[in-house]
Amino acid sequence: MPTVITTTPKSIILKRNYADGWFLEKYAMNIYRGYQHACEYCDGRSERYYLDLDIGNKIYIKVNAPELVKKGLRNKEKGIVAVGGGIGDSYQPLEKRYEITRKVQEVINELNFPASILTKSSLVERDIDLIKKINEQNLALVAFSITSLDDEVWKTWEPRASPPEERFRVIGKFSQAGVPTGLMMMPILPFISDSTESIKKLVSRAKQEGASFVITGGLTVVRNLPI
Repeated sequence: MPTVITTTPKSIILKRNYADGWFLEKYAMNIYRGYQHACEYCDGRSERYYLDLDIGNKIYIKVNAPELVKKGLRNKEKGIVAVGGGIGDSYQPLEKRYEITRKVQEVINELNFPASILTKSSLVERDIDLIKKINEQNLALVAFSITSLDDEVWKTWEPRASPPEERFRVIGKFSQAGVPTGLMMMPILPFISDSTESIKKLVSRAKQEGASFVITGGLTVVRNLPI
């Protein structure tokens, strides 16, 4: 189990000047900083972003996130709210215990905002009822990051994430519920998951489950490598 540190920050909402080109959000947040999936390719391992990050082993939980989201979005112009950020997964296993992400989405629904979710966890299926309400009222986008269907690859590179087939199954569930859901095929790992066969398998499975979109992205390379 990772070391869990509860925090009560003064703010959580990050407002972008322009909607993000990939994820479309105008507002972003990190409910959890750090995540249990322990992805070996995570840019947080190399970049650190001036934070005390120990990917997979130390998780900061913003326990007052629902109150901060209500305060941060009240009276703001409408825009897609990303339920989670780049250095945390809002549906990592700890969410099953704390349920903070669900409470945040209840606030988003109450304030009549659209939302987007990016995860590697099938736990998001738990909140399909609430996410469906957000979608019917405004818009909800659910995206799953999946890099490979090969057992050896995903177990090596994202050892504690939900199995890819579980993620694809939940894509199907959300698609059947009328929620736009798709595949974030990222990062594509050079010489590991970048073969034509591997990419075709992922796109085919996404299509089979009724995915609305597929977006690809390359690997973030570590900067300032020692020579």
